[in-house]
Amino acid sequence: MDTLLIARSVRKSTLRTRILQRLARRGKAYPELLAEDLDVSVRDLRRAMHGRLPQYAPHLSPIRLRLAIREGPSGRRVYAITPLGRRVVRELRKLRGRR
Repeated sequence: MDTLLIARSVRKSTLRTRILQRLARRGKAYPELLAEDLDVSVRDLRRAMHGRLPQYAPHLSPIRLRLAIREGPSGRRVYAITPLGRRVVRELRKLRGRR
């Protein structure tokens, strides 16, 4: 899938955009710390990352689109951005500049 098309889809959700931008800066983050950093609940963060209805479409979730991955053993899992996720964040910056 084209990174520009993915970026346009992700841009529809402010929270997903903020999550990906923060992960691009950090590389990896524990869900609890990432949620605190973004001033959202861990529940909302997980819903956005995994696409839980009704707020977030599953087919546009960063995990399903492979923009980010969840890695590590149970209880110590972290979210990490993928190379595709970094490219999408660059596209989001370009789109923001075009407004």
